[in-house]
Amino acid sequence: MESIFGGNDPNVNTDTGEKEPSSETLTQLKAGANWFYWIAGLSLVN
Repeated sequence: MESIFGGNDPNVNTDTGEKEPSSETLTQLKAGANWFYWIAGLSLVN
């Protein structure tokens, strides 16, 4: 898939056409998962 400026977009998987998540997105996802585990753990304690 080409970017709007021409050439290939390095974030697009050429097999599926889907964009790869950025490192910032992955960091936010892991932070959200950590909150889930904290809430689950504290619920068990309660």
